[in-house]
Amino acid sequence: MSDKSPVSALLWAGVASEIVYLSVYTIEDYTTTLKGLIPFVLCFIPYLYLLCIFLRGRYVPDGQTLYWIILFSILFQVTLLPGAPVLDDDIFRYIWDGRVLAEGINPYRYAPADISLKPLRDDLIYPEINYNYIPTIYPPFSQVIFYIAYLVGPNSIILMKSIITLFNILVVWLIVRILEHLGMRKEMVFVYAWNPMMLKEVSNSGHIEPVMMAFVLLSVYLILKKRVLLSGVSLALAILSKVFPLFLLPLFARRIGLKGMVMVVAVGGFFYLPFAISIPDIEGLFTGLLVYSRYWIFNPGPFDLLRIPISWIADDHIMVTRVVTTGIILAVTLYLAIRDDLSERILIRNILVTTGLVILLSPVVDPWYLLWILPFLCLYVHIPWIVFTGLVLLSYLYYLEGRDVVSVRWVEYGLFFLLLLYGNKRLLGLMGLCEPNGRFL
Repeated sequence: MSDKSPVSALLWAGVASEIVYLSVYTIEDYTTTLKGLIPFVLCFIPYLYLLCIFLRGRYVPDGQTLYWIILFSILFQVTLLPGAPVLDDDIFRYIWDGRVLAEGINPYRYAPADISLKPLRDDLIYPEINYNYIPTIYPPFSQVIFYIAYLVGPNSIILMKSIITLFNILVVWLIVRILEHLGMRKEMVFVYAWNPMMLKEVSNSGHIEPVMMAFVLLSVYLILKKRVLLSGVSLALAILSKVFPLFLLPLFARRIGLKGMVMVVAVGGFFYLPFAISIPDIEGLFTGLLVYSRYWIFNPGPFDLLRIPISWIADDHIMVTRVVTTGIILAVTLYLAIRDDLSERILIRNILVTTGLVILLSPVVDPWYLLWILPFLCLYVHIPWIVFTGLVLLSYLYYLEGRDVVSVRWVEYGLFFLLLLYGNKRLLGLMGLCEPNGRFL
């Protein structure tokens, strides 16, 4: 590909991927069987092929390359929007929460199965809600999104997914702007924009992650532009969309200063207050979240290994392991924050390290959690993590037997750590690749 544009390869790979994504609708029972995952797995072939081309870097950058990357990404997302979620039901909780709010009821106060909400039940949404005996775990800004979607199109799965997909397109745009600001190749947005796991979990399943990540990236971009107060507002909205960015707060604290941190607290209080005043016990705001953090375990990696020795000395070994892993994450994040030299690229690197640590040490690693780290892999390309976005789809094999399949997790995490231990630079050297955006981790 020396001195040539990769547009030709992009076009061929894009057309082939589009045909494969369209084929999902030809699969019988594609929403309830593992067969529905086949198109997404197959599309990793052209994805990784093109990734190799971009990592080689031996071509003349042109506007056409970026244009086709974004155009095909949007095409893929629009193609997958009409389909029902494959092996996923979170979006039904989103619609339910929107319905509850539209009726003027606090979703943190009652679980869907509560008798008080019986008049709101139907045959379309309510039967599909997972864990309907637990109040919502989603923070206030996500509730705002659910409420708006329900008002515009009650019970509409495609409308809910469309709103989330719009945020996802914003994520792509923000990645391009950050790459441009840092003087990196804008074409590396491809790592996120064409990722099959991302397309499955956003455009097909409609997970709320792009709303959160849009605000995380906007906060980063505003820091790069020295707009610290607005960065604080954006960071608050990210936390109010999903709680994960709380782990990133120490990395942002020095960057946004006291005024920025005050904005985080103020915006958080503004959104939580309307829900807090209509609930008897303020702890009720976090009932669903506390149940999730206390009892949920799915597809764990190192967390599962760590809890084995802890079980020898602690009765409630799962909770102790949660405390230990949280402590490790906080200690590493604080260390990174203290050692931060306030340079632009160090912020990106620190976010990537903390996010990766959160995912690896989490007792719950749903496939869509990889969306937390994927945008930053456009800035610091890391082959093992990119491969892991495909390997994590193996966790859907849970649906074969309705239980955890330990051997599958050994393959999923084993291959990831094998790549990690083998060495990212050595792996790239064998592939004849050179370093693109900055140094590799």
